[in-house]
Amino acid sequence: MKMASVPPERTTRDRIVDASIALFNSEGVDGTSVVAIGERAGVATGNLTYYFPRKRDIVFEILDRFETSIDELQSGLLADIVTGTKSVTPAETVTLLACITRVIWRNRFFFSSTMALHRLDKAIPARFTKIEARARNGISQLIQKTLDGGVLTPLRYPNTVQHLAENIWYLLWGCMFFQRIRAASAEALEADVVHSTLMHLAALIEPHIAREFSIAVCDEINKL
Repeated sequence: MKMASVPPERTTRDRIVDASIALFNSEGVDGTSVVAIGERAGVATGNLTYYFPRKRDIVFEILDRFETSIDELQSGLLADIVTGTKSVTPAETVTLLACITRVIWRNRFFFSSTMALHRLDKAIPARFTKIEARARNGISQLIQKTLDGGVLTPLRYPNTVQHLAENIWYLLWGCMFFQRIRAASAEALEADVVHSTLMHLAALIEPHIAREFSIAVCDEINKL
């Protein structure tokens, strides 16, 4: 009989990061104190500062993890799609964009607390911008693959591959920001946010793709 796998135990460092992300998302970076993070994580302030002497150190740790998540998508799922010999399918497209959306949703304070992060350390938004550029480049590769497969109609300026990728990326972030405003009194469910965001995205790309592909994309989104 095969034993069920046991999830790895969360380390103190993980608990601090998880608590910080939750508070940064709901209260903003400026509105979150180290004491509040410790209380939510169940870690004494002295123990917390052993791992992260300052709040900026916690943000850099989250940034490291955000970058790793994006890089794993680039080298894993995206690479499999782009290097495949067949045309991109609606299921592959939705799976990749859903994964990106979930990563953004978890780290949405990077968008909604931009000025606070700039005040905390100017290196944070500068590094985040570089990660964004890599993510947009990955979306560009996905778009180019669909062009090569004849799914997308030929794009002309201003709707170049690069511009469409940028529009997709900022639409994802924009949905996260406005969802935060709508959900000020109660945390929205990730599944609802992902579904809503991808439906907005489907409307954005619909003018450029074959109708059959567009319908199939919406069907895949509704399966999430």
